[in-house]
Amino acid sequence: MTEPRPAFAIRTVALLFLLATAGCSALKTSNPSSSLYEGVGIELTEARSADTYLAVRQARAQNAVVLQVVGDEQPLRILPLPSDDKSVFVSNLLKQSGVLEKLGHVDVTLYRPSPHAIDGLKMAVKINPKGNGVRPETDYALQPGDRLRVSKVERDYLEALLDMTLSRE
Repeated sequence: MTEPRPAFAIRTVALLFLLATAGCSALKTSNPSSSLYEGVGIELTEARSADTYLAVRQARAQNAVVLQVVGDEQPLRILPLPSDDKSVFVSNLLKQSGVLEKLGHVDVTLYRPSPHAIDGLKMAVKINPKGNGVRPETDYALQPGDRLRVSKVERDYLEALLDMTLSRE
């Protein structure tokens, strides 16, 4: 059984009206920057500098990792990994290098080499609210060629007070 022509025409006109008033926004896809997999697109950042690229290549070839401390006089350091297959975690590297003591509150990101991302796969490292270590769920085991980017985070008085209050509970 077919639908009467006037009802079909009304639905068609209503659909066309909705599409015309909504414009292309009804057909847009989600924002690519909100992607679950960061680092897949090409980004123009300092990570693409020649020095960083060469340091990562050298670290990968020498069973080492790159520690990049933003704003330091020696921003790129190549640190060897143990040759006895013993795992080194992000927290170990941050403590042994003295970065946490020197900078205090930090923002840390691990970039893992990937054929699909020029800068590497971006992996967030979460720091405890007190700033005294890495949260266990993001304490990744380091692999050759990994780049750990560390930058100091300036905190204001209210944020520090809030962190102290929440950590007591």
